This record gives sequence, structure tokens and C-alpha cells, in this order.
Amino acid sequence: MDAQLEATYEGPEAVQRRQMTVTMTSEVFLAEFRAWAVEMRAIASRRPGTGACTLASAMQMWLWTLNHLQKATDPTGNKLYHGSARA
Repeated sequence: MDAQLEATYEGPEAVQRRQMTVTMTSEVFLAEFRAWAVEMRAIASRRPGTGACTLASAMQMWLWTLNHLQKATDPTGNKLYHGSARA
């Protein structure tokens, strides 16, 4: 229902953003993303200078940031990051 309303009133981009938000926080995606980071580290050790180590570090930083935002709250106790379409 939210997706239909967003598509009607906010456009397809809003629906795509919502779908990305849901997908990037799913356990399946996060497990795959962690595996990709491990693969990047392995590539970096075999082929230095490819940028794979930098990419793996950026991926780890993104995972840390997402985890932090999901757990952190603002001064009033509201979560900084949530899956709700409307805050």
C-alpha cells in the first residue's frame, strides 16, 4: 500500500529508494555483501595495486556505519535509521 501511494504521489524514484532501503538492510543481502568484502581482501592479497583493498575497506566502513545508525538514537531517543517509509 505504501509503495502504491509513493508511486502515485512521489513518483517511481521514491519506490526505488524504498526498495533499496529494504534490500540493503536484509540479512540475505548483508551476508552476501560481507562475503564480497572478504573476496575483495583475497583479491587484494593476490593482486596489490588493483584497488581491491580500498574497496574492501570502504565496504567494511559502510557495514559499520549501517550497524551504528541502526542502533544509535538522537537526543530524544528516536532511532537515527529505521525502515519505516514515514518517520
